[in-house]
Amino acid sequence: MKKFLIILIAFLGISYSANAQTGECRVQNGNGATVLVSVEGWEEDGTVYLSINSDCDDYVNVKFNLSYKIEDVNTVWPSQEFSATAQPNSSTPKTVKLFNSKTNKLDDVISVKVTGARCE
Repeated sequence: MKKFLIILIAFLGISYSANAQTGECRVQNGNGATVLVSVEGWEEDGTVYLSINSDCDDYVNVKFNLSYKIEDVNTVWPSQEFSATAQPNSSTPKTVKLFNSKTNKLDDVISVKVTGARCE
């Protein structure tokens, strides 16, 4: 029984990390540094919780779009463009609102696309 629980927990951990929605920006002239925009969670009302992670030694301004699905609608919607400043060698939380609706519910955030002047 213990082995079954350990295997189940490992499988859930792998499934969660495989489904993580993260966009990446490789920083020009950053010696291999990257900025990652990762979805940490969301609410049905369209609120999305993000983490902006950077291993660059400088501040990096990035823009990002999220693709998402609304409950009971088989369409993937693009979000408006959001912006953030990645602080040097740190992780910064950010919250965005995808839509304002009392009838629609956010079902899933599909992907994150990151762009910026310093992104390769």
